[in-house]
Amino acid sequence: MLVPLVVATPLYDQVVMPRLAATWVLTGMGALLVATQRRGLGDQLRRLRAHLIVSALFLVVSAAATRRGIDARGALLGEFHRYQGLLPPAVYVLLMFVTALAVSNTSRKRLLSWCIFVGGVAAAGYAVLDFAGWGWFEWSGASSQRAGGLFGQPNTLAVQLVVSAAIAAGLLLSEKGWRRDVAAVGAGALIAALVLTQSRAGWLAGIVEIPLVLALTRHLNIRTAVVISVVAGAASITLAELPQGRTVLDAVGTRAHLTTDVNNEEIRLGLWSNATRMVTDRPFLGAGPDSFSVLFPRYREPDQPGIGTENVRPESSHNLVLDYLVGVGVAGTSAWLALIALVLYPSACAAVRGSVDPLEAGLFTALIAYLLATFFSFSEAMTGWIPWTLMGALIAVDSRQDWVGSLSEVRSLRNWRTVAGRAGRGAAAGLATALAAAGVVLLVADWRAGQAAGDSAVGDFDSAVANARMASRLNPFLPGYLLGLASYEEISSSHSADQLQLQRAVSDFHLANERFEPTAYSLLAEARATLATGDVSLFPQVETLVGRAVELDPHNSVARAAAASLLERMDASSDGGP
Repeated sequence: MLVPLVVATPLYDQVVMPRLAATWVLTGMGALLVATQRRGLGDQLRRLRAHLIVSALFLVVSAAATRRGIDARGALLGEFHRYQGLLPPAVYVLLMFVTALAVSNTSRKRLLSWCIFVGGVAAAGYAVLDFAGWGWFEWSGASSQRAGGLFGQPNTLAVQLVVSAAIAAGLLLSEKGWRRDVAAVGAGALIAALVLTQSRAGWLAGIVEIPLVLALTRHLNIRTAVVISVVAGAASITLAELPQGRTVLDAVGTRAHLTTDVNNEEIRLGLWSNATRMVTDRPFLGAGPDSFSVLFPRYREPDQPGIGTENVRPESSHNLVLDYLVGVGVAGTSAWLALIALVLYPSACAAVRGSVDPLEAGLFTALIAYLLATFFSFSEAMTGWIPWTLMGALIAVDSRQDWVGSLSEVRSLRNWRTVAGRAGRGAAAGLATALAAAGVVLLVADWRAGQAAGDSAVGDFDSAVANARMASRLNPFLPGYLLGLASYEEISSSHSADQLQLQRAVSDFHLANERFEPTAYSLLAEARATLATGDVSLFPQVETLVGRAVELDPHNSVARAAAASLLERMDASSDGGP
């Protein structure tokens, strides 16, 4: 719900960056509170040593994959609009442990469940209003046929909705009186919005999660099944009687039918095939976190369904497991799956022995629903924090017993352990403060990049260059900032005939291509700026850059056309033409 607070500001990435920065800041603040206020922190962490070991293994393997990957600097933060490189998951792991230490009793577990529920219902309510034409925010490229709400992207919204729906089911079974009525109404809003997203992955998760909650809590009986069927049938009939409702139902039926058509271009089997070949080439450590988009041009096939020969850069393979395999290989993916299994195991055992507490069942099912929804989609900063928060809450359910009773033992420890504990708290507080500060820097850098784009749109290129340069300095891990700076310098030089500014553009394009794994378009941009200098001695360099671009993305007709145009201009200049 933080996006509406900043969407009116000139951010470069208005959709995802606010949530990424907020996650970093809030995680840092939470870690600071835990480090400075909790007693017996070391004792509690010892109870979590298995989770700490597996998490550390996951991060160490991810760091090694980053170091040995194809784009070590770019992999630190990750792909634009996704931000699932090395650093964000490291923050998510910290968030998991902060949650595990903070959710120390049933009342806090209930509070966390209600917070997730309220956030989901608010997102669902706005999505319904937006779909009806009453929304007050507009996202570029948003679909008018599918509800995207405050997330802009329907599939991303669906992930939030299915997680919140699982939490709502747990609240329905645990609360009484007016609170249960609120949970019921909210669950209805969540289901309605989920239908409007037309997200097939979301539908699959929704179909699975409600029976799973009921089964875990031993509430699955004929009476419950009849009630659910009657409510669902009545809602369907009501929807079918409305003109807009019939349109939605037709679209739902069409998308459901397309799911069974393996030859349909919307099916992600082509991307999955690309990802499988990437994993085969780099099986153990992968190509580095969040590297699918960088690798894609080298692996796509000519006229691949849904992509053709156009300039397309998919955010991911649209499969969470494959994304991990491509990024951190079998080693990192195994550690990640082991951590999830370690978190889910106690609740699964409790379900086998007897019924599970409804709130725990809701958290358990919400994590399963997230994994199901992202099996056909992908994780990013809009929802990437969700599974780690749920995992932290589930860890707390299993690890909090007898914690209070251990305080007397902790108080009686020798003085050197007390001093070590204080030093540890001081280090943790420093890390937490640095993390919160880094989140603020991310947001400021993005704001400066957005300012640069606005300045360029109104022709103030000097200001655009200054803002873009500051953005690239504040956040040197996003190639888009540096490439934007070079583009503004190139445009500025064309308006002012400033050769020095053009030389800076060439230098910054070259720096971006050296610092990060280049793309066909970043290489062509450097070639274009180099050609604009008119220096005939640099023409062989232009030809080399064009050749690298075509080789890097051979099935991209747009890039090939741009490359041919540059070569024609170079030939004309060599012959003394204009």
